[in-house]
Amino acid sequence: MENTIKLYGQAEYNYAVSREILGILVKKDIITEEQRQRIDDLNRKTIYDTYPSVEDCGMDTLCSGGTGNAKNTRTCDEYKT
Repeated sequence: MENTIKLYGQAEYNYAVSREILGILVKKDIITEEQRQRIDDLNRKTIYDTYPSVEDCGMDTLCSGGTGNAKNTRTCDEYKT
């Protein structure tokens, strides 16, 4: 059995970083606002499907849009001390 630690909230963190990067790209005129929106939509779906979010642990989240589809192998109670 693989011992995997899930960092709940990783999706929110990664999504926030992706938004910062997109903001920089728009500001430097590397991408348009329309491209930013399309990339942001794709990033949100991909990130929330890939990484565990706070929602996956049953807690409230500050970031909307999470799908709760991240693959979790352990329950939240297993991480409590």
